[in-house]
Amino acid sequence: MQSHLTAFPLMGIGVSYALKRFATWSAHARSSSLTSQPECAKQDDWWIFVGVVSLLVAHCSINYSHMDETGNTLFTDYATAFLDQIPKNARLIVKGDLITNSLRYMQQCEGYRKDVQLVDMAMLTYDWFVKVQGKNFPLVTFPGKNYHPYEPGAFSMKQLLEANFDDGKGDLFMAGGWHEQDFTHQGHYEHLPHGYADKVVLADHKVDIKKFMKDNWGRLPNFTLPDRKFAQDRWEMIVIKDYYQSRHKHSFTILNWASHFGNKADPQAIGPLREAARILQWCMDNHPVPLLPYYPRNLGIVYQRLAFITHNPEDHWRAIDAYSVYINVADPKEDGYDAVKNLVENGPHPPRPSYSSA
Repeated sequence: MQSHLTAFPLMGIGVSYALKRFATWSAHARSSSLTSQPECAKQDDWWIFVGVVSLLVAHCSINYSHMDETGNTLFTDYATAFLDQIPKNARLIVKGDLITNSLRYMQQCEGYRKDVQLVDMAMLTYDWFVKVQGKNFPLVTFPGKNYHPYEPGAFSMKQLLEANFDDGKGDLFMAGGWHEQDFTHQGHYEHLPHGYADKVVLADHKVDIKKFMKDNWGRLPNFTLPDRKFAQDRWEMIVIKDYYQSRHKHSFTILNWASHFGNKADPQAIGPLREAARILQWCMDNHPVPLLPYYPRNLGIVYQRLAFITHNPEDHWRAIDAYSVYINVADPKEDGYDAVKNLVENGPHPPRPSYSSA
């Protein structure tokens, strides 16, 4: 932190001054000429030292418990769970500090899963990266001098994926999402959740939902989250949120698959949708505060879809209950907020079943 650049030198100067005063006092205390020094000066030196030490001890005592990182393995657990589900010798394009640095730490410092070729999306944007580091990625073809969708001689994400997709060198994976200013992949490639990461698939890829539910459920992280509470600005909170987000992506894929039925009330969607509802409800019940609004919103959509198929009042009211949570945690300026609020407040609603409270 930049503020530390000011605080730490001042702390050092203060401690240095106190130690010098104490050293002077100690020298006088051992000297036979100590009696020639004014008693008040000797006492002042002693109390300055005692005061400084007391403040340091009090500061450490007050802050030790929440600064003690003994046994904090959250980042290694996160990175290990991330890499464990990536196939051998895979190519993984990463974005974001937490993902990039935690995975890089496990590979370079712990020697774990070094077979996975980790391509940093941010580093790809530099003109020198492909020229200098490209040789270290033998399984990756770079179709230009650097990653930039609108720069001559550079390449877009679509071009990078085209150069490497289905090239016989294994599947492509991404983590951290697409670049916010590059839309070239749209209509050509999309993501299919694969544990923490996403597998790159063609835009017209047909999901075998039963296979996806079985396979990806086994890929989701299952390490134990700590009981310790972290401040919102700690990186640990990003790890915890990603833990729940991986389950949300799993459920959202099911919801997206079910939406392809359109206005057709197909009973085969009931089982997958109930699974999505179960997972989203678990996320809502366990997610740390603040609850992100897309959890109750999508749970409401799942139950609304179920109610359309089953005509069961219980599904309708579970949707309304989820939407009620949504309108309490979401920004009123969010797209669709007013429509959801109107549905909750004005219906139409069937009679509420006795199982559920308002």
